[in-house]
Amino acid sequence: MPARVRRGQARASNRHRDGRALDAAPDGRADRRCGVAGKRGSDGRGRHGVRDRPGPHGDGGERRRRGRTCGAGDGPGGVVHAGVSVRRVDPVPRGGGKQGRRDLRGERVRGRRRRAGAVPRECGDGPGGRVCRPDGGEKAVSGRRGAPVRISAEGGPGLPILRERKAEPATIVIFGSTGDLARRKLGPALRSLHRQKLLPKGTRVLAFSRRATDLRLFPRGAGAIRGTFDDAEGYAELGRRLKNRNRVFYLAVPPSETPAVVRRLADAKLLDPSGAWARVVVEKPFGRDLDSARELNRTLLDAMDERQIFRIDHYLGKETVQNILVFRFGNAIFEPVWNRHHIERVEIEAAEAIGIEGRGGFYEQTGVVRDMVQNHLLQVLSLVAMEPPVSFAADDVRDEKVQVLRSLRPVEPDDVVLGQYRGYRSEPGVSRRSKTPTFAAMRFQIDNWRWQGVPFVVRTGKCLARRVTEVAVHFRSIPLCLFGRGEICDRIDPNVLRIRIQPDEGIALRFACKTPGEDLAAGSVLMDFRYAEAFDRKPTDAYERLLLDVLRGDATLFARNDDVERAWEVLAPAIGAGIPVHPYARGGRGPAAAAAMLKGGAL
Repeated sequence: MPARVRRGQARASNRHRDGRALDAAPDGRADRRCGVAGKRGSDGRGRHGVRDRPGPHGDGGERRRRGRTCGAGDGPGGVVHAGVSVRRVDPVPRGGGKQGRRDLRGERVRGRRRRAGAVPRECGDGPGGRVCRPDGGEKAVSGRRGAPVRISAEGGPGLPILRERKAEPATIVIFGSTGDLARRKLGPALRSLHRQKLLPKGTRVLAFSRRATDLRLFPRGAGAIRGTFDDAEGYAELGRRLKNRNRVFYLAVPPSETPAVVRRLADAKLLDPSGAWARVVVEKPFGRDLDSARELNRTLLDAMDERQIFRIDHYLGKETVQNILVFRFGNAIFEPVWNRHHIERVEIEAAEAIGIEGRGGFYEQTGVVRDMVQNHLLQVLSLVAMEPPVSFAADDVRDEKVQVLRSLRPVEPDDVVLGQYRGYRSEPGVSRRSKTPTFAAMRFQIDNWRWQGVPFVVRTGKCLARRVTEVAVHFRSIPLCLFGRGEICDRIDPNVLRIRIQPDEGIALRFACKTPGEDLAAGSVLMDFRYAEAFDRKPTDAYERLLLDVLRGDATLFARNDDVERAWEVLAPAIGAGIPVHPYARGGRGPAAAAAMLKGGAL
């Protein structure tokens, strides 16, 4: 019978015979490593009743249970995997009554009663002693109408598909170092990279701002320059500090200040250093419309080459957004059905439960279309819809993304619903007559062979019911009913694949399954993969990843000038077209008009 595992024990360095570490428990509890097993029989299986030696945490008095083996293959009471023999214990429904819990062979299981839906564990004698771990990474997931189903997430580190090029040391100059972005994102990301020893040796941070900068925001050794963005003496001092070092200029400044800073850098000869490189990071929004985006691109390209420009969109740095490409092109079962023949519609949602959080001045200038749709959501859409690239080189990937945007029809006003949450006009810095939208739902069509006729619907807004960002791929219904009357088959839900970007990053697939019983009844069940449970590390922060990519010179996850301009062309009819802005209640799903955009209900 499986031994019970105490909670709160520190994780030991459990490893298989081939050196791979055992996965951590999905629920955050550490694995337990007991002492090395005692005597073995001639067949290599441990004898019953032999007491283990105390383990590294002082665990003593544990008896080896029946059916555990150290060899590979099937043991008498369980399955042996990677040097660990286990007995699997199925989850039981609530209210098990006097029957208690039983394993797959029907034998009763001792120990504390596990709550319903908890992850079963498997224990056994490994090469370094007895270990307990999640049951093969499997998890019980309850469907809406069916019994629990098992899924398996093998959380090994995997082999590198592409090895990242080495980051080079540089001085990172942050313009606007006293602003909100530097305080909330850049400072914590740089400190985290420094703690993890991921910043190249010799990398320094130099703050540039009108006001005094709190250098505790940044890694130790950071410096500062006081000056305005048009102060020639400040740029001269910057040149003296940089000398011939590699440099990254991060423009964490309002969009209206970006052209002036770039021109000053060019006038001071800071963008073409001798014997070193210079790169400029530009934050969104990249203009306010097509004309201003073209003007911004002209300013940037007059001062430097496109390869020096890194237009940052932090959504592209999220682990699950990057996983879209691996999921699509690393699994042969999905790409054949990734087209109009099998997919009915695609929904991309980025909902926030909070409001504008005191950023009234910024939001009045941008609004939700400029803040979210033009960059974040169209970037995610292009990753979902793009054709396979020639390679994973930066320009090969970005070429295919731009091809998707070129195939997008400019959105029609009838395919746009805008909204504003009640109370927005009372926010500090917001006009009492403001018509700035805080909600947008748009339906896009892609005119190409793969996606003709498949609507792509994006939905984003503030003060909605919950915080969630995900891509939902809705597959078509079954073409023929084999189970009797048509209305019976109508109750079988179509398959839905959900790629959760944040929070609770992962992928879930809904499919039909026969429910137990004499009658033929189908229910929907959900297979749910979660990063936090499958892998022994949390996803890398988006800004940490993107800052390292700038130091590497890898622009794969950054927008390109033609990418930005085409996105504005697609959205032009929705900006300044007099589209009504509907009020909506806080904590809801947005304006009721948005629900009519999709057949069958709300987004």
